[in-house]
Amino acid sequence: MAAYDAAGNPSAQSASVSATTQPAADITPPVISAVTVSAVSTSTATVAWTTNEPATSQVDYGFTAGYGQSTVPTTVLVTSHRQLLANLSPATLYHYRVKSKDAAVNESVSIDFTFTTQAVPVSDTTPPQTITDLRVTSTEEKAAVLVWTAPYQDQTASDSGPAVSYDLRYARSSTPAVNLEQAAEASGEPTPALPGQAETYTLVDLTPGKTYIAALRSVDSAGNRSAFSNVVSFTTASEPAVSEPPPATGGGGGGGGGGTRTITSTFSPPTQAVISGADRQAILRWQNPISSDFVRVLILRSVVPLPVITSPGNPRYLPMAQVVYDGVQPYFTDTNLVNGQLYYYTLYAYNRSGLYSAPVVLKVTPVKTGQTVFWPGLDRQSLILELRSRLLELLLKLLNLLRGLVS
Repeated sequence: MAAYDAAGNPSAQSASVSATTQPAADITPPVISAVTVSAVSTSTATVAWTTNEPATSQVDYGFTAGYGQSTVPTTVLVTSHRQLLANLSPATLYHYRVKSKDAAVNESVSIDFTFTTQAVPVSDTTPPQTITDLRVTSTEEKAAVLVWTAPYQDQTASDSGPAVSYDLRYARSSTPAVNLEQAAEASGEPTPALPGQAETYTLVDLTPGKTYIAALRSVDSAGNRSAFSNVVSFTTASEPAVSEPPPATGGGGGGGGGGTRTITSTFSPPTQAVISGADRQAILRWQNPISSDFVRVLILRSVVPLPVITSPGNPRYLPMAQVVYDGVQPYFTDTNLVNGQLYYYTLYAYNRSGLYSAPVVLKVTPVKTGQTVFWPGLDRQSLILELRSRLLELLLKLLNLLRGLVS
């Protein structure tokens, strides 16, 4: 810098100075990718992932998607992350997610993942705890609500974690002497909750005005089945006469008679349904119908579009379709899929009267991270042939159009 007097004479230059502006604030969280689990044993597992910038490492894990346990977050910022999960229970399904914070404390949290620990290499012959408090809380014409307490996976160990599945049997009989092994199997039973928690299940597709019995048992990770629970007996409500709409006339419609009702033939479908693909996975989320009559959502998987089935039909028996979900949670992850294959997922909601909603159809093509799918179900060479065929078809249509204009 120099100064000037009134005559314009400059002074000598001052000493030079420098300054550095502050960088813009970092508000972008790190991007998490390539989440994997490896070295799964009876009591440990290693979770690894990567981020696009240096960040901390932490894993939440537990028996459910509510987790409940976390590793100690690291203080060293890295892009390749690895965390050891220890003191796990053998042969148990665990949920986990990974978390990373960058230097500006912007945090990213992954989606939910699962793995199952290895079983202890000894013969497990101990069945789960027997359920003793099965009861019916309400009945309708075609449905009954059952409740019970979730059992332990091992009847001799109160710290053995939850069972793996339920087996509910029911039959139309007024005596509990029926052979439960030969009774009808229910579908859509809930995944066992943590031991001691209350479970609820709605049994549907029953006949009005009939007496039923039901009993329940649980299954552990080794396939051991508990004894059947106490047997409950209940009678569904009788079905009132159905009111048919009056024939059309020139006058106004008449009123409904006493003791009758009009039955609707549809039920509200799931809403806000979305799907995304991952490596050999399809991840679905939706909103259940807001109705006290809602029971569960049924999901069918297929590789071709399915015909539309509406009430009173039952879509679960459609050919070329597999039932992959029947439950109340508004999310589902389908695994062990084929990358590059186009899959269709058809969602139905149904109510206590056995009425199914209109279908909601989603489709997705699973891909591995970094993989390009040129066309669902086609490799690169097949895609080139397909595009050539379609281009020739388009050119022929254009020529026919030009011939028509000339003539």
